Amino acid sequence: MNDEQMLLKARKKVAAVKGFYVVAAIFGSITVILLVISNQFYGEEAFWIRFPILILTLILGIIYIAMFGLPTMRFTDHAWEEEQIEREIAKMRLEQRSAQEGSIGLEEEEERLELRAFEYREIKRDKHV
Repeated sequence: MNDEQMLLKARKKVAAVKGFYVVAAIFGSITVILLVISNQFYGEEAFWIRFPILILTLILGIIYIAMFGLPTMRFTDHAWEEEQIEREIAKMRLEQRSAQEGSIGLEEEEERLELRAFEYREIKRDKHV
């Protein structure tokens, strides 16, 4: 995969995450409006107006799982464990190098680790699709 393809894939992922946040913000706004209407005009008697909140919560949960996967799924995966071990080793090497050389490109190493984590999530997400 060349740099241009990675950039395109990263932009798509960022757009998808941004879309999720927009949906979550809209959900929050609609929820607040429905709760205000329910409490202001109907009081505790109007459970029916709260029913759409349940539906919206389920939809938001489905979108979250489709985008990010179940939160517990990642921690049970062997690849996640290997990724964490590699991250720890990389951090130890950075600390060792920085102690020997002074300051080193910590930001570059963190970006490399974040890219590996992103690639891992993409592979994991593609397997679920």
